[in-house]
Amino acid sequence: MHALRRMTRERFSEVFKHGEVRHSPHLLIRVSNSQDNYSHGAVVVSKRVEKGAVQRHLLKRRLYSILAHYFRNSLKSHDIVIVIKKNAGKLLFRDLKHELMQAFEG
Repeated sequence: MHALRRMTRERFSEVFKHGEVRHSPHLLIRVSNSQDNYSHGAVVVSKRVEKGAVQRHLLKRRLYSILAHYFRNSLKSHDIVIVIKKNAGKLLFRDLKHELMQAFEG
């Protein structure tokens, strides 16, 4: 089992530039294999997506929670950057989780 850890700036830049790109209606995901035994994640929510800090942080917490649960049961370690697109703030937690899982599988 692997734990999810926050990502350093250097690792973020590397994954954002060279990671495999996956799209969904509300998410842009960049994934690469991790160099070590831990998965690292970062979630980006722009002010263009959600004006209020409370809503931006809510989206971040939801996605970190989904990622932590997913990687707790995963055998591989990955580095993941998730960029939230517009209207994602209107999604329920279960819809956000379903969309993220579909993006990983597809």
